[in-house]
Amino acid sequence: MSRRNRERRHLHAVPDAGPAAGCGPQLGRGTRRDVGPDRGPMPLAAWTPDPEPDPAAAELSVDAILDQLAECGLPPELLDEGHALSGEHHAELAGLLRAAAAMLSGDPVAGLLGIWQPLLDPRLGVFDAELAAAEILWSFHGAVGDDDLVDGLSRLVEEAAPTGRPEALVMCRMLHHLGPPDVRHLTGRAAADLVARGLPDRPWVADLGTACFRRAYGFVDGAARAFVAEFAYGPRPHAFVVVVDELAGGLTGLYATEDVEALARQMCLDAAATPGGLREMTAADLAGRLGRAVDLPLWAEHEEDEAEMESLVPIVRERVGRLAGVGAAPARRLRSDRGPVAGVAALPVRRRP
Repeated sequence: MSRRNRERRHLHAVPDAGPAAGCGPQLGRGTRRDVGPDRGPMPLAAWTPDPEPDPAAAELSVDAILDQLAECGLPPELLDEGHALSGEHHAELAGLLRAAAAMLSGDPVAGLLGIWQPLLDPRLGVFDAELAAAEILWSFHGAVGDDDLVDGLSRLVEEAAPTGRPEALVMCRMLHHLGPPDVRHLTGRAAADLVARGLPDRPWVADLGTACFRRAYGFVDGAARAFVAEFAYGPRPHAFVVVVDELAGGLTGLYATEDVEALARQMCLDAAATPGGLREMTAADLAGRLGRAVDLPLWAEHEEDEAEMESLVPIVRERVGRLAGVGAAPARRLRSDRGPVAGVAALPVRRRP
């Protein structure tokens, strides 16, 4: 489990002098499956919020899972965070319970594989799978450290692949997609061996590495530069919000959302009070800025936000690689149909578990 505060859902690009935090659209990654053909970015003057369905019913409630985790020895501070979760995070908690039970039974490989079990959910889309895998990778990285990351992942793959479990296959696929370059040959070979033994891939595996650039735009307010990078898997777009302190040289915000049109609307409002307004960015310009941004020191406003920012870095690096060769269009200023707002408002973004 990550160390994130689920009650705070706002990113402040600069000190907020506009409306109070919480007013305005609540951004989040939608879970709709009835998505039609992609007709391109919606005009910035039009915006309709995207409702989310109720989470699916689960065999055990979140509280019941947490009670069992408490018996396994989960620290009280993590239990407190877990009790604040909604039912949509049941799969992550259930995976943690299975992992803890396996480790306590003397099977650490089964325990580590159990953490990947949420990626077997048939309702999972490719972007959700990326976000879940990136957080697992972040947790593993934090546990073993920089120096031992490649060796630790390599040993895990070598011990997990012979089990023939579907969790081992999704782990190898995601490590090949988002993991360190030094483990990609090993994970690719292990995944191929598991498929040859009869294991089926998840439906989203075929989409890995196919995210297409959609658009990018941003604004500058003093030393703060806020910009949005939009990509899409087929008809389903997603975006990364990036905030950089250019004077001090630090990355102060990095978040993901699928509510790209609501985000564009909010950015238009935020940029209305800045001298340059909101401007589109070419793919080439985005590749440079995005690549430099994720190499900067992380200076999150809140320490728990830094965990989320770190977990997104592998996905953003993969997108930077996707930008190579994308055609460039001249930058232009985007207009909002509303009057200027006072100061830079908060950008509300829903968090991952």
